[in-house]
Amino acid sequence: ATIDGVYKNGQWQKTTGKILVYFFKNNLPGNLQYGTRIISRKEVLQITNSGNPNGFDYNRYALFQGITGQVFLKSQDFKIISQGNTTFLKEKLFQLRKHVIDILQKNIKDPHQQGVAEALLIGYRNDLDKSLVQAYSNTGVVHIIAISGLHIGMIFILMSSILSYFKKVKGYRFLRPLIILLVLWTFTFLAGAVASVLRSAVMFSFIVSGESFERITNTLNTLAAAAFALFIFNPFLLWDAGLQLSFAAVAGIVSFMGPINKWFYFDNKIVKNIWALMSVTISAQVFTLPFILYYFHQFPVFFLITNLVVVPLSGLILYGEIVLIIVSFSGF
Repeated sequence: ATIDGVYKNGQWQKTTGKILVYFFKNNLPGNLQYGTRIISRKEVLQITNSGNPNGFDYNRYALFQGITGQVFLKSQDFKIISQGNTTFLKEKLFQLRKHVIDILQKNIKDPHQQGVAEALLIGYRNDLDKSLVQAYSNTGVVHIIAISGLHIGMIFILMSSILSYFKKVKGYRFLRPLIILLVLWTFTFLAGAVASVLRSAVMFSFIVSGESFERITNTLNTLAAAAFALFIFNPFLLWDAGLQLSFAAVAGIVSFMGPINKWFYFDNKIVKNIWALMSVTISAQVFTLPFILYYFHQFPVFFLITNLVVVPLSGLILYGEIVLIIVSFSGF
C-alpha cells in the first residue's frame, strides 16, 4: 500500500512511501480492491528477518523495493474511506489480470493445477501450494513457475512465427517490432514487472530494435546494454536475487552452450535435440551455481532430468493457456 498521509500532533501531514499490509483472508470486505483508500490507527511495525544467521536479509530487500514497514489489520482495525484512487494503466492491467485468472479458474478445476497455470502464464503466485513450490525448487525447475526470461523468450518466438506470415504487408519492417514490443511489455507488466522479466523484456527490446534497423546483434553486448538500462532505472536491482540469477543464466548459456554442445556428436536428430537442451541446462548452471548455493543453500541434483521434461512441457502448456485465453469467449 502507498501511504498518503499520517495524522500527527493533531493534524494531517502529507507523506509518501510504501508498506506491506496484511489482512485476515477469511475476513476481507468485498469492496477492498486496487484503488481503495483506508484509514487505520494501527501502529506500523518494522520489517524483521527470520533470525537465521547469514540468512536472507528480507528487511534490506524490502527497503530496496521502497517498502519501509508492515502492519497487520483485523476488520476492526481499519475503515474504508474512498474508492477509485487509481491510474488508468494500472487499473486496466489489474482488470486484464483478473479476467485471465477467472478464465483459468473456470476451466481448470483442480486447485493445485490452477495455481501452477496462473503462475506459469502471468506470474500470479497467490494460489500456489507451498509444498509444490518447494518440490519445484528441490528439483531445479522453480524458474518454470517464477516468471522469467524463459516465458518472454517463448512469447517472442511465438510472435515472430505468427508475424513471419505477414512479410509482404506494407510497412512490415516497422509494424513487426511495434507489435512484438507491445505484446512483450504488456505481458511484462501483467506479470508484475519483476526484475527477471524486466531483464528479458529490455534485452528482447534491444534485439527487436536492432533487427528492425538491420543491425547485427551480439548477445553479450545486448545483455550488458540491458543491465546498463535497468541499473540506471533502479540501481537497487543490482541486489535482486532474481535479476542476478537471470543475468547469470543468460551469460552462462551464451558463453558455454556452444562448447558444451560440441562435447558429443549424434546423427540421430531426436538424441541431438535432447543433448542440445541438456547443453543449455548445464551451461546455465555454470554461472548460477554460486548464487543458488549462496541464497538457497542447496543444489538440485536432478536438474538435468527435470529440465529435460519440464521445459518442453511448460512451453506446450504456456502456448495452450494462451490459446485458451483467446478462444475462451467462444465457449469452446
